[in-house]
Amino acid sequence: MANRKIPISPAEVVKRTANMQEILESLRSQQLIVKGPHFFGTHSFYVDNDLKHAVLLPKADLTTHVFIGDPIHAEEWRTYDENGNMVRQQGCEPEDLEWKVYTDVVLYKGKALPSKAAPEPYWGEVVEIKSSMTI
Repeated sequence: MANRKIPISPAEVVKRTANMQEILESLRSQQLIVKGPHFFGTHSFYVDNDLKHAVLLPKADLTTHVFIGDPIHAEEWRTYDENGNMVRQQGCEPEDLEWKVYTDVVLYKGKALPSKAAPEPYWGEVVEIKSSMTI
């Protein structure tokens, strides 16, 4: 997925911005299964009933990284060990990890992600949406 072209144009992002509240409402209390970007792998993106967002990233070393925030960016980063014990919790600056969540794609950008030459954001394809519990 690292070499694939982003499936949404800048013009489409601008167009969707006008409908962002409607998109957010459609994602309320939902779990999105997202494939990519390559360094995230397949992961879950949760939107709770209060529109609080969380990205759950299980890793090969059996740790889990969780980013919690609002509809625009992460505000907190937690790391859990293989037994589910929180081993780190820290705040995030708005530019560390930002996201745009749609029903078909999630766009990611920020200083916490690997740098790249191209200016477009990293992205993941939404492969499934299911009802979710609160975060």
